[in-house]
Amino acid sequence: MTTTTAAPGGQASAEDFAQPIYMDEGAGQAGSGAAGDPASGIPVLNLDDPNLLNQEMDCAPDKDPYAAPPPLPDGRWLVKVKQRDVKGQDGQPARYKVATDKQGQPYAFTALDAVVIDPSGKFDGVVLTDYFVSTRADSRKGGAIPLAWILAQLKVQLPARITARTLLDEFFKATASEPQLEIDTVWEGSPDQADQERFEEQGERLPRVLGQHRFPQTAKGEAIPDMDVDTKLGKVHLHARPRINGYFAVGSAKASGMELGPKGR
Repeated sequence: MTTTTAAPGGQASAEDFAQPIYMDEGAGQAGSGAAGDPASGIPVLNLDDPNLLNQEMDCAPDKDPYAAPPPLPDGRWLVKVKQRDVKGQDGQPARYKVATDKQGQPYAFTALDAVVIDPSGKFDGVVLTDYFVSTRADSRKGGAIPLAWILAQLKVQLPARITARTLLDEFFKATASEPQLEIDTVWEGSPDQADQERFEEQGERLPRVLGQHRFPQTAKGEAIPDMDVDTKLGKVHLHARPRINGYFAVGSAKASGMELGPKGR
């Protein structure tokens, strides 16, 4: 809360503008130790000081502030996870949605956000979304169920037999506190919406490139998240986005002799 004291007659005096202006509640309380607190030894900015904007800074006119930041590199990352709503049966946001597989078996799916925790600060706060966290068993992988695997990595004890409803309830309960996990990420190059619709109309499979190492590099060896590929429908542009490629319990990387962060660091 900003507080000022007016001079007699309702007019502010010159001395008023020489006083610190505290932008946050309690920031001016002595002994708080917060940034901007005189007791902390950190200077308090007077936002009415006409010289405040005269400090020089790097201009960097060749850097586009509106460009998308580079994708999160392939690697193993520490994240905090939380449930994310999906579009329900009525088209409105819902905690989960029910669908059927090719054999007509019902299953449910929800989504989750994984927020990167990067001590270096470079990628801290990057959010990756898994839009299909399901109760569907994958027969090609021995009946593995994504929700069951994630819950196991969160140290949730599950019985040998379980219902989709119980899996969902356990997942909602486990992610309510935004627990931590480790995830593997990989670049996935895919076409834009217009090209996706064009391939769908023609009944052709979408071109896809997986792995940061498959993308072109600069002279300094930095991966470029864009590439063109030849397809049956002509040359198509692909842009890389990071996707979650696996979930693991916290400490798994260390136990396997891996480092958290970009692969091959």
